[in-house]
Amino acid sequence: MPSVLDDEQFQILLDQLKLPELTSLPFSLGRLQQLTLGCSDQAPRLTDARGNDSDGLLSANELEALAEAAADRRLPNCRSLVLRGVLAARPTMSPREPSRGDSDALLRLLRAMPQLVELDLSGNLLGYAHSCVDALPDIFLQLEHLTMLNLSANGFFSFKGGDGAVAPHVRLLLRALRHLSKLEVLDLHLNDKAFIRDMSKMAQGLASDVAALTTLPCLKRLIFFENYVNLDFVRRMEAERPEGVEVDYGLKSFVAEAFEAAHCASTPTGGGIFRPPLFDVRDALRAPVVLPAFFYKLAAELRSSGPLPGVTRLNFRSANCRTAWPGLIELLPFFPNATELNLSGAERGEALKMLKALSENKEKLGLPVIRTSAPEITEVVPRAFDDL
Repeated sequence: MPSVLDDEQFQILLDQLKLPELTSLPFSLGRLQQLTLGCSDQAPRLTDARGNDSDGLLSANELEALAEAAADRRLPNCRSLVLRGVLAARPTMSPREPSRGDSDALLRLLRAMPQLVELDLSGNLLGYAHSCVDALPDIFLQLEHLTMLNLSANGFFSFKGGDGAVAPHVRLLLRALRHLSKLEVLDLHLNDKAFIRDMSKMAQGLASDVAALTTLPCLKRLIFFENYVNLDFVRRMEAERPEGVEVDYGLKSFVAEAFEAAHCASTPTGGGIFRPPLFDVRDALRAPVVLPAFFYKLAAELRSSGPLPGVTRLNFRSANCRTAWPGLIELLPFFPNATELNLSGAERGEALKMLKALSENKEKLGLPVIRTSAPEITEVVPRAFDDL
C-alpha cells in the first residue's frame, strides 16, 4: 500500500480517472499520504501569470472521479495534495460562465479532504471570475490543518474592483486565509498580469490585506515575488511583519550581488562605476515589477555599512525602472560623490519622471549629469539642476 505513488501507479491512476468511476485500482489508496497531479515547473501555466490556452491536466469527469473517491473516504490518510495546472484555461476576458464542471469538482474534492496539511493549487488561474474563486474563501475556512499553501500563478491580483482597487472576491479570499492559524508557508507569487490599469491603487489596497497575513501565528515565510509592488507596499510589509517572518521577493541573491558590486566599485581599484548585476539578467524576475523591493532591500543593506564615497558614476542604463523611481531616489544618497547617473535606454516618460523626482529631492542629491536616450532630456537636465 503506497504512501506516495510511483510512476507506474501514477499512470494507472490517471487512466482510471478517465473511467466513469474510480473502482478497479490494483493498489489501495487508503495509506496514500501524498497525491501529486499536475504540470512540471517549466509549464507555461507556472511561469506566466497570463497562462495559456492549453487544456488542464484533468477533465471535469476525472476531477469528479477523484472527488468521489475522497468523499467515499478512499483517501483518509492523504495529507498532501498537489494539483498544479489541472483546470482548463479560459480566454482572459471571456464572459462569466454559468457552470465550470472542473472547478466545481475541485471544490467538492477539497471539501472532502479537511485533513490536508499541504495544498498546492498553483497554475490553475483561479483568479478568473469564471472559475470557482468566489467559493474558495469558504473552502479555506474548513482546511484548518494547513501548514503549507501554494496559490501561485493564479491571477488573483489581476482583476480590478471597478476602479483599480483589489477585486472584492480577492479581498474575501485573503481575509479567509487569516483563519489558517497553523500555516507556516504561503506562496502567492506570480499572481498579477500586465493589464492592471491602476497599479499604484492596486498595490495600496493589496498591502493592507497581505500585510495582515504576516501576523498569522505560525507563519514563517510569505512568498511574493513576481507580483507588482511599489515602494509604499514594501515599506508597509517591512514595517508590519513580525520578527521571524520572511517576505520573499525573490531578491536575496540579487541584493547580495549588488551590495558586493557597490563596495567593489568604491575601492581604489574598482573604477568608481556601480551597476547592479540585476540589470544585466535578461527578464530577471520581471524587473519593473520587483525593482521597488530591490532598491528598498539594497538601501537597507547599504545603511548597515554606510556611504560609499568611492562610487562616482551610477550606470543604470536600460534598467527599465518605470514606477520604481521613488526607491531609486532612496538609494542615491549612499553614493554622495556620484556625479553621473546613466539612464540611457529608459523611455522618455520614465526619464522625465526621474528628473522631476530628482528636482524634488535636491537636498539629498547633487548629480550634475544625467544621461538618457532622449537628447532633449539630456540637454535640459544641466539647466534644470542649475535652477534648483
